Formats: sequence, C-alpha cells, structure tokens
Amino acid sequence: MKHSISILLAVIFFAAFSCKEKDIPKPDHLIGKKQMIQMLADVHLAKAISQRQYDMSDSLKLSSTDLYYSVLAKYNVPDSVFVRSVIYYSSHPKEYDKMYNDVINILKEMEEETAKPQELNIGNEPEKPEKTYQFGVE
Repeated sequence: MKHSISILLAVIFFAAFSCKEKDIPKPDHLIGKKQMIQMLADVHLAKAISQRQYDMSDSLKLSSTDLYYSVLAKYNVPDSVFVRSVIYYSSHPKEYDKMYNDVINILKEMEEETAKPQELNIGNEPEKPEKTYQFGVE
C-alpha cells in the first residue's frame, strides 16, 4: 500500500511542477512509450477492478496493491523502474498527454468490445476472437 501512495504522491508532485517542462534526466531503465501506454492502461483497469469489488466477499477481494503489483509482474518491470518512468514521462507534459490519449483509446476500445452483445455458440466450433489485445509488446 505504501508503494501505491508513494506513486500517487510522486505523480501529483510532478504533475504540479511539470507545466514548465523541467529537464529531468532520462532514467537508465526507461520503459518504452508503447509498453508504458499498455502498462498505464492495465494499471487503470486494475484500479477499476479494485474499486468495483464491493459485492464480493472479503476473502475473494484483491487489494489495489496486489493488482498494481500483478501489472508490474505481467511486464516483468520493477516498481522503481515504473515510478521513474512515470516521473520522466510526466515531466514532459505534451508527450505524456499524447500517451494518455492512447491509454484512453485503448480503454475505450476495450469497453466497446465488452459492450457488444455476445452470441452463445453451443455445440459449434469455437469462434476466434475478433480482436486480440497484446500488452507489453514494443
């Protein structure tokens, strides 16, 4: 939990001061833009999942911290690398805004895909999904 709070505070701090586009040095292990966009989309999905668990029993609920770390594990990225990458990209607000537009588009596309009515395919060959989402691919 303390890592989630530290990330939130770091993002808020740098967002408040990022309007001037200060020159923050590029970290040694910067996450690539495409992977960062996918990770940010997954982090937002994880946050939404943790907020929508109100009707589950306590034993089945996942903490937001567990979900956050599951995203990092999915991409095999240490917490420190993710935080430094968020800080670096957020220090370049114009580029970060473009990245977040891509994040929003990914989330909207996923939402539209799940909102489509699904037909039951009983006794027939399984259908291939219309679209496959690939996360963590540069």
